[in-house]
Amino acid sequence: METGKKFTKLLQDEDVWQIAHPDDLWVYDKLIVAKKQQLKCGPAGVNIPETNNYIIRPITNMVGMSLGAKIMKLAAGDKTTVPTGHFFVQQLEGPQYSVTYENCSPLSTYEAHRDPTSPLWKFDKWVKVDNMKDFPTKLLGSLKYQYSHINVEWIGDYIIEVHLRGSPDPDYDELIPVWSSDVQTSKPGYEFIVNYEDGDGLLPDPRLGFFVRSKKQ
Repeated sequence: METGKKFTKLLQDEDVWQIAHPDDLWVYDKLIVAKKQQLKCGPAGVNIPETNNYIIRPITNMVGMSLGAKIMKLAAGDKTTVPTGHFFVQQLEGPQYSVTYENCSPLSTYEAHRDPTSPLWKFDKWVKVDNMKDFPTKLLGSLKYQYSHINVEWIGDYIIEVHLRGSPDPDYDELIPVWSSDVQTSKPGYEFIVNYEDGDGLLPDPRLGFFVRSKKQ
């Protein structure tokens, strides 16, 4: 990471967009992030390389919550199914982690748990685990500005998202999202905290908050 302007902790990508160095904003282009890791991927209008399952999602999404992301089986040579402004990328296998780095050192790591039949945005819970992912210097080592906190989403050994800010979620050992469709209003051993998110009105099932427990001081 080059020496340059420094930014302290930010929580919203829309704020980052206004103040980040223009040469650093490529990290919000998920297609470029995938391409730099030599994954099978491409924008709308590019032939699918082989028949397989792919993730289809917007190239850039500053709202978050995996809006517009879905799994589809695409046939080799197809170049019309992926919508304009979206891209395809090979479906990755392995555990999913959200890692927040502070000054390029792992600060917190959460492992995602999701029912494979649920939409990609609808997680069952996030569990704090030991830090196991070093800062991805190969991908992010040439950023122009210094960002005190960077959040990176991983699946296995591949990066699927980068945010030039810390995690906006509360810091507990376990977080269970509570959706508007949920009927359970309490959970023994957990505290409910309000943390509303509706993806600017685009999330089909808004998140009301989390059941949380075991906050580490």
